[in-house]
Amino acid sequence: LKEKPDIQQWRQATQILSRLLSKRENDLSEQMIDCGLVPFLVQGLSINDEEIQHPCVKAIMNIVENWDEESSKVIESGAAAPLIRLMTHSNLDLAEEATKAVAEVARESEQLRDFVHALKTLCEKLKELPISFVRLISRTFWNISNHWDSQVDLKVLGVMVQGLFRLLQCEDREVCEHAIASLTHITCESDRECKLVLDSGILPLVFKCLKDDDDDLLYNVTTVLINIWRRIPQTVGDRSGNTESSARNDEEEGGEPFPHAELLPADQERDGR
Repeated sequence: LKEKPDIQQWRQATQILSRLLSKRENDLSEQMIDCGLVPFLVQGLSINDEEIQHPCVKAIMNIVENWDEESSKVIESGAAAPLIRLMTHSNLDLAEEATKAVAEVARESEQLRDFVHALKTLCEKLKELPISFVRLISRTFWNISNHWDSQVDLKVLGVMVQGLFRLLQCEDREVCEHAIASLTHITCESDRECKLVLDSGILPLVFKCLKDDDDDLLYNVTTVLINIWRRIPQTVGDRSGNTESSARNDEEEGGEPFPHAELLPADQERDGR
């Protein structure tokens, strides 16, 4: 590896490393880091050869998936930028693997903005992606929201909510569960987060989830609504009034007017949900 390997040598080396790291009974992550192989894997991400990029992504994934310290070291080695590029690769298998890696390291990265923008780009073409990939995207949003702090830039949060808006238009329950769970974390932070969620126009899609019969999903939907109601109740009241103009805007955006505007969070609390 120190002697400027050609493409074939790159392929052989990265495939061997990927196989070694995939053996759970003998975790070699620390040894790989100590030997200085992480920068080599990161370099491989930027080589325009899928037979090199794919094992590099898998190897990095195996290093970071359970260890926060390793996640930090991978990011410090410069993995963020090439992983972000690969998230939107035309090879969907490679893009999905890169997104899995991002799901593990995003919470550790100062480049959270770039990660979120890449996820939002993926959300713009959900219909082209296999459902496993769409579910992964929703889990990644949840993972990010579950670990961030209240100092996240509002612009980053706005992009994230745009992505969640698109995810909530999916008919898949698991996707909706993770999107709603993300909103529970976002809306529990402060008034600024709640106001941004309200202004995004996402609430009609949140109300739509009240039609579901899954207890966990209903609990999280109610939590989102209660979080917002307690912080700025007069604004929720205005939105749930469903004026003709707001209804028209909601329909144009792919949502629907508040079909359950009468089911305010306070009512659900009294009903024991």
